[in-house]
Amino acid sequence: HMPSPKRFGTEQYQRDEAALQMIKGQRQLFWRPCHAYIGSMSEQRLSKRERALAAARSLFFEKGFSNTSTVEVARLAATSKATIYSNWPSMEGLLSAVILNEVSRFETPQIEPIDSFSAFRTSLVDFSKNLLSFLNEPETIRFSRMMHEEARLREQATKSYFTAAYSGTASRIQDIIDAGEQYCVPSTIFRLPERGERYLAFLKGHQYERAVLGIIDRPYPNPDETSRTSFECWFNPGN
Repeated sequence: HMPSPKRFGTEQYQRDEAALQMIKGQRQLFWRPCHAYIGSMSEQRLSKRERALAAARSLFFEKGFSNTSTVEVARLAATSKATIYSNWPSMEGLLSAVILNEVSRFETPQIEPIDSFSAFRTSLVDFSKNLLSFLNEPETIRFSRMMHEEARLREQATKSYFTAAYSGTASRIQDIIDAGEQYCVPSTIFRLPERGERYLAFLKGHQYERAVLGIIDRPYPNPDETSRTSFECWFNPGN
């Protein structure tokens, strides 16, 4: 029996949200002595870097990257511009850090040894189900929407986002497929180049893009059913 993958980045996401809520709840302290704010924040054991990331994330969502300044990030995080630049040489660097932090919420589990068709099915279906559940989250959709809006202006950051969020996921799927191939009926599927990307595209369909465009709110009403149906369309047990 294959253990179910753990929920994607729940601990990191809760930590980010705690930082963001702490910052929002302390806005009135911006005009008090700085040490008072920092002392309050330190009780939550949040570093200046974590506060800056949470503040940048909030402002990027609210105003967009192009309309956010270093001054605003520093003010919301109750820190200085010098602190921002000591961690990131530019706003593009800060955006890249926010991207990596956001993608880290999707923590893929260690792939367990696959020694049967049943184990292969469990591994890929569970991975797919958790991925679709992650893509259902409003915060995930909002972040993708923001990155689409910035794509033409921030080419390098967009490439980083694609590599971390899409290519990495497709690679993990291909690892699972490659491990399960020997337990399936021989098929041309296993000779396809970029099998992981093709399966990911099949699994997602165009529902996520519809959500990013604001046409629908929840792209995958039943992640479990979608994941199982996708697997059954692609793979059959061998003898």
